[in-house]
Amino acid sequence: MKRPRVVDRDGREVPLDAWSKLASADPLGQRALEQMAIGVATRKYARTLGALDVCAVFIDGIHFGEHVVLCALGVDATGAKHVLGLWEGATENEVACKSMLENFVERGLASNRSRLFIIDGSKGLRAAIRSVFGKRTLARRCVKHTSVRRSTLRRAS
Repeated sequence: MKRPRVVDRDGREVPLDAWSKLASADPLGQRALEQMAIGVATRKYARTLGALDVCAVFIDGIHFGEHVVLCALGVDATGAKHVLGLWEGATENEVACKSMLENFVERGLASNRSRLFIIDGSKGLRAAIRSVFGKRTLARRCVKHTSVRRSTLRRAS
């Protein structure tokens, strides 16, 4: 990776605080580093994800122009957070959401156990969760989206 360089009028390099902070952050998570150390190849990494005990999954869509990126964060039994994935779609419709969830199952997230999904209230997302993980799975609207909806309703009345 090329390092950006800034020089002053005398031709001396000027250190960039932002670059120093970014360069000091380790881009590999502890888990990925452990997997590499024990020789897990990229094509076999999916098998190691089954060891995660994810009990809750937060999913929300972030809008970028005409595109939506679905973001999923898993929380394990100890409270540690794990990025499960990012998925691009045109909307938070059932097809895009189901495709993302099926990918999680393919990568090792068990679909035969109960877990809590915290979502924004998207009907397509709720239907996809029920389709992939079954009726035993709990899907609840997050507090932030619930309070936003309530304040919108109050203003409308």
